[in-house]
Amino acid sequence: MSPVVAAVSGVVLIVAGLGLLWTVFRHSSTRWPQDGFQWASSILSVGAVLCGLFVLVAGARTPVQIASSGIASPDQILEMDLDQDAENFGFNLVENGWESTLDVYKGKVILINVWATWCGPCLEEIPHLNRLQDNYEDKGLVVISLSDETRSELQAFEELLPMSTETGYVDGSKRMPKPIQEAFTIRPTSYIIDRGGRYRKYILGARDYAFFEKAIQPYL
Repeated sequence: MSPVVAAVSGVVLIVAGLGLLWTVFRHSSTRWPQDGFQWASSILSVGAVLCGLFVLVAGARTPVQIASSGIASPDQILEMDLDQDAENFGFNLVENGWESTLDVYKGKVILINVWATWCGPCLEEIPHLNRLQDNYEDKGLVVISLSDETRSELQAFEELLPMSTETGYVDGSKRMPKPIQEAFTIRPTSYIIDRGGRYRKYILGARDYAFFEKAIQPYL
C-alpha cells in the first residue's frame, strides 16, 4: 500500500470509529456502556480507531518507490572497464518493426547506447553518435540506440532528428540481460562490446564524439 493510500485509509477508519462512538453515546448520561449494544459498538469503534492508527504508522514507514528511469546528472559521470560475455537479447528495429538480436552484429565492434526522447543529455549525444557511426561503419563499428518507448514515438522523433545509428526498442515485459536491464534505470548509459562478443567498457552519462572515438579505437 502506498503512503498516500495508507494515510487516507487510516484517517477514514479513525473518523468512522469516532463517529460511531459519538452516535452511540451522544444521548447517554454516562461515558461507560450500559448494555450489550453499547458494549459491542464501543469495541467496534475502538477497534476501528486502533486499526486506523496502525495503518497510518505502517504507511509512514513504507518507502516511496523511486521512478524506474532517471537521467544521469553531471556528478554521476562514470567510465569503467569490463571483461565479461555479452549475453544475447532481442529487440525490434524502429525502421520496420522487425525483431533483431545482439548476435546479428557479432564480429563487429558494438556500441550500445540506452537513451530516451525525454532525456536531454541523451539528445545531446545523438549528433556525436551519428557522426561516429558514419565515420566508422566501414571499419566494423555499429552503434545500437535502444529505447523502451514505442515504435510510433521513436518514428515521430526521428522525423525531427534523423539518426544514423541502428535504432531499436525493447518491450519492458521481456527478460533482458542484467547489464542492459540496469541501463534503463538511468540514462544515457553506453556499453562497448568487442568483436568477440565481450563487454569491454561501461559508460554512464553523456559523452561527445572525441570521447567515443577514443573509447572504440582499441577494439576496431
